Amino acid sequence: MQWQEATIYTTHEGVEVLEALLYSLDIGGLSILDEADFDEFLEENEPRWDFVDEALEQNMRGETRVTFYLPDSPSGNETMQAVRAALSLLKENPDKPDCGRLTMEINGISEEDWANNWKQFFHPIPVGKRILICPVWEQVDNPENRIIFSVDPGMTFGSGQHETTRLCVAQLENLIFPGARVLDLGAGSGILSIIAKLLGAGSVTAVDVDPYCDKIIRQNAVMNGFDADSIEIFIGDLTSDEELLETLASKTYDVILANIVADVIVALCPYVPRFMTEDSRFLCSGIIEDKADRVKNALKENNLQEIAMNQENDWVSILCKK
Repeated sequence: MQWQEATIYTTHEGVEVLEALLYSLDIGGLSILDEADFDEFLEENEPRWDFVDEALEQNMRGETRVTFYLPDSPSGNETMQAVRAALSLLKENPDKPDCGRLTMEINGISEEDWANNWKQFFHPIPVGKRILICPVWEQVDNPENRIIFSVDPGMTFGSGQHETTRLCVAQLENLIFPGARVLDLGAGSGILSIIAKLLGAGSVTAVDVDPYCDKIIRQNAVMNGFDADSIEIFIGDLTSDEELLETLASKTYDVILANIVADVIVALCPYVPRFMTEDSRFLCSGIIEDKADRVKNALKENNLQEIAMNQENDWVSILCKK
């Protein structure tokens, strides 16, 4: 497998912020070169050092760098675009600590050049039997008359190429009926929320902890022909915000979605039944194969019965009923 190396330039104060951001996108194995930590290490261990290798010292000087690796594949490119979009939003956040310039290089190429070059590899993608995910810069060739979901990866958290998204979209085709009430937990850029609307959902409620998702979801809704306020959006963590939980639980939903990561799905399991009737369906995805059993156990402990499990490569989705 070929890999892409990406380096983000930041500050000592920005490392913790970037670690949280990258881990939320399921990116681990980070390499951090931090000048402040290096200086502290030298100072604390000065009695043990006769000299410090000049090349090592030179390498540690300058900006703090956070490096990570992703597969050179469609799903890897999807995640790289998600990182790029998340960095863009972080730069706009006035409440963030001093994180430096927050620019990213991919194998020595600036993120802007990489983003433009990457466009040549992103073409319309048929998903399931009815959906065509199409970048806004592409001329649409749609002989099967699929429902088109338009996306601009430069402004969103993802392009819909990742296995977890495809697993959800394929299931949504069977779950959504005209007028269906949908709850999208961890909506991100609203891809699944908007596709649910395109499939005929009557009402869609999107929830995410990131306040910038509100802006992105509305932009994507408009791009796909809906009003900016056509999706009800809540910002917050329902596992800790009792008021948000009570608001969401004031009604029930036909389809509940959670395309996040396994650990968050496990945390959500005790609350999901409050949103369901006997006819509701809960579709969770973003589950790496190694954590599927943990999610299944959490579902079972909270009286959620597995109906079907689907898998693409190392990623799993699970469909449940109450």
